[in-house]
Amino acid sequence: MKEILVDYGTREIQWGWIILSIVILLAGIGLSISISKGALKLQKNKLDALRYASWGLVLAGGIVGVLSLLNSELNNNQKNSAMNNWKSERGYYVENYGKIAELRNETIRVETINGEMVEKDIDKVISGCDFEVYAELTNGDVWVCTP
Repeated sequence: MKEILVDYGTREIQWGWIILSIVILLAGIGLSISISKGALKLQKNKLDALRYASWGLVLAGGIVGVLSLLNSELNNNQKNSAMNNWKSERGYYVENYGKIAELRNETIRVETINGEMVEKDIDKVISGCDFEVYAELTNGDVWVCTP
């Protein structure tokens, strides 16, 4: 349970790839604008090749950005699936899980599907997550992971 809860509470947004895609996208747009303004004094065939290259950069930047966001969403879905499919050697499984609204000394407050705030007693606290999450098992134990 510990490894799955720590993994669930860890962010998977790939900022490096998103920043790289934005830089590539902006380079392509900048090159396209400079070509359209006539800032580059080149032969027509070289200018056309640069125009195609600029649109290629725009396309490549967009594809890298979209794929990195889709990969982050896929990782989040895999984490949710791991929480739903976890089962202990005694047959217990995860009944409820999610982010913690408020963490107190021995209790947590979480929001239910209906929007109600419910208070739960903490049984086990582990650290190593990027944000506060919990998992409630069918035996009544509540595991909490904190940063």
